[in-house]
Amino acid sequence: MKNIQITINKKLLSVFLINSFVTIIITGLVIQSFIGISHSIKFNSKIISIFKSNLDYLRLEQEKLKKSKSLQDIDSNEKQKESTNTLIDSVNKIDELIKQLSVEKYRQIHKLVIKDDKDVNSGIKEIGIINHNLVLGLNKINKVLADLDHVDTNIKKQTPALISAFKKFDKSKDKIYGRIFMMRSLSGSVTESVDSAKVKKRGEFKERFFRVFQDYKSIYNSLIESRGTANVADVKKRYKKSHQEFDEFYKLFKVDVYKKTYNNFTNSLTQNIDLVLKEYSLLKDLNFNINEINNNNTTLGSTIENLGEVVNTEYDKSSDDVVSEAQQFVW
Repeated sequence: MKNIQITINKKLLSVFLINSFVTIIITGLVIQSFIGISHSIKFNSKIISIFKSNLDYLRLEQEKLKKSKSLQDIDSNEKQKESTNTLIDSVNKIDELIKQLSVEKYRQIHKLVIKDDKDVNSGIKEIGIINHNLVLGLNKINKVLADLDHVDTNIKKQTPALISAFKKFDKSKDKIYGRIFMMRSLSGSVTESVDSAKVKKRGEFKERFFRVFQDYKSIYNSLIESRGTANVADVKKRYKKSHQEFDEFYKLFKVDVYKKTYNNFTNSLTQNIDLVLKEYSLLKDLNFNINEINNNNTTLGSTIENLGEVVNTEYDKSSDDVVSEAQQFVW
């Protein structure tokens, strides 16, 4: 009887040990399963989440670059410089975010496919190229603004002399005309024989003189009132034409004071023409570079959007997989 009891106890002990062993194995499997789920959650919620956050920050900086459009509407060179420097800060931040998005820990995300069979890594590289072009464009804008500052300073220095020279020329025009008409009349047959085809009547001669003067005045007004506009685009051509036409009258100048008045005006005019045309050319360069910035930024926005769509989709999909895995484990 005692032997039977011992045998039963041994069997019970064996069952207990077996159950304990099975329990330990199951516990290990449970822990291992939760560790696997934990790793999945870590990849989906932390790695992708950080990547998404950096992508969102990149998008915010890209949105700030849209302010480049307003550069064309700012009438102050100094404010344009301030706005450009703000944009440069944004592209520098984008450059830093690109570096963060490119690190090795995101290699699985880098393999995700976006449009045109490109992967995320290719998209990041494309963003880098576009941003580099933005940096170059903004640096060009800064250079143009500095050149505009320099030209503007010189124009402001030269303009008072031009205004003064024109006023003297304008004030003297009637006296100049009277003097050269008198000299023409005194020349008599000599002048008539040389210019008979051009100056047949007194009225025609006077009309031609004042027409050329008005052409000069129109050029002067363009330089003073229409700086930076298309109205100055042809001033050099107009000046050359007027200067050649006025030679007919200049040859009749016999009073040095009138020659000096005219020469002072034309010398000042040519100096201002060169400066104003330089300014006009720089403003065209500025507008071109601003448009290039806008176009590059539009492309940058589209590329970021493509990346965002894929990353968001993959994040949602991965989150669903984690939930499904957890449910299967429970069952």
